[in-house]
Amino acid sequence: MSRWANEFKDHEFLKEFNRFKTLIFSSQIESEDLQCDFEIARLKKVTAYIDNIISKVDPELIPLSNLASYTQSIKNCIEQFNNFLTNKNVQHLQNANNQIDAVLTFFSQTPFLLSASQKESLTAAAVAYSESMDASLEKYKNKVNSEIDILKNHIDQINPEIKVSQDNLSNLKQQLLTVEQTIQKQTAEFNTQYQTSENTRSDKFEKIVEQLNAKADAEFVKLATKSGAAILALDKFIEDAKKNIWCCGKHTSSWRLFLLCK
Repeated sequence: MSRWANEFKDHEFLKEFNRFKTLIFSSQIESEDLQCDFEIARLKKVTAYIDNIISKVDPELIPLSNLASYTQSIKNCIEQFNNFLTNKNVQHLQNANNQIDAVLTFFSQTPFLLSASQKESLTAAAVAYSESMDASLEKYKNKVNSEIDILKNHIDQINPEIKVSQDNLSNLKQQLLTVEQTIQKQTAEFNTQYQTSENTRSDKFEKIVEQLNAKADAEFVKLATKSGAAILALDKFIEDAKKNIWCCGKHTSSWRLFLLCK
């Protein structure tokens, strides 16, 4: 094996790239963001494409000095992907895709692409992308089916409650109707009783007023008769007093005469 082949096989870039390849294809990712699935699928697609090129490339046709400059890009991809696994922020996946673009550009310009094996690399990339998206679609399908099952179970659970509520509502409506009819009946009875009582009270009041008026008239007649008799007696007394104005040889008033005679 030539020194170029040995240097290429032991190069730090390949070690870091294989670390990233293992990380991205073995990680179990739980995310509900479809954009994350697209970003991950693209990373897998590019990684599979570059990996296939590396497996077929002639090490003696790769400038290793240039390859070294892309080692940091792969390290950055690893860091960004690990950050995503920690906080599920899609921005880390976008950063990882930006970093791997430089590596993709380098390997797209290698002499390997002049060979007929380029089609094989593209196929590997397409398969990796397809498998990643299929896994995402299956995940969303399972999630949707699970949510549908949960919804069905929930519907099955609340249907009896809805039936009970509907029955209670129907009973309540019937009770309200009965109460309304009772109130209307009682109101009509009350109005009738009130009107009857009011008529009775009015009749009694009129009779009492008539009785009082008759009694007052009778009392007035009695009082007038007594008053008239008293006035006649007083007039007679005055006349008698005028005739006997002299008493015991002295002149006196009728009042004093009344006292003396008494």
